[in-house]
Amino acid sequence: MSTGKKPEKAPEATPSPPDLIDEIREEWAKEAPRVDTTPIDIIGRMQRLHRIWSPYLDSLCRRNGVSRADYDILATLCRRGPPYEMQPVDICWAVGVGAGTLGRQLKELRTKGFLTRRPGREDLRSSLIQLAPKGRELALRMVEEEMEMERQWLHALTAPQRAALADLLRPLLAAHTLKKREKGAPRAPTVRLNARGPRGPRTTNFLNAIRVR
Repeated sequence: MSTGKKPEKAPEATPSPPDLIDEIREEWAKEAPRVDTTPIDIIGRMQRLHRIWSPYLDSLCRRNGVSRADYDILATLCRRGPPYEMQPVDICWAVGVGAGTLGRQLKELRTKGFLTRRPGREDLRSSLIQLAPKGRELALRMVEEEMEMERQWLHALTAPQRAALADLLRPLLAAHTLKKREKGAPRAPTVRLNARGPRGPRTTNFLNAIRVR
């Protein structure tokens, strides 16, 4: 039986005031009207937000005596759970750095006592990088502080808006991650060591280079 009452309309969202990206698009529309600048709506805002957020993360790392690259490695190993270990090539994929850069970072983190290295279970020539208790303690402390910073940083969005934005960004990241992986796994480069063999400088691959350091 109808009550005669009309369903209430949901309140309309208040439009956001124009921002810098809107101004940029308006300027380009006058200067180059044939150019489609709609991608700036997304990419431009992502770039600007990254520039604004980066100093916050840099500050967190400085307070804890590590670089952002160090934090990436420690957090990657920590979130894997016990026994908190990975092969170097898998760490390369996870943090998005080259083998040579990763080798230097791993050596520094081992020197600081945040990581340990041990031979692989099946292949003694390979190595596994393991998070030391000191490194796990630091990673947990930093990720807790980072999440609190990010929650405060996202205060301008409601919970449903944050969820909607995450859903929209997910396929974009997935598409570009897939494209990167289709190019092939990172190649283990040849690294020259100081030792010399009978025919000249002895070489080894990336995994062995980390192992002998």
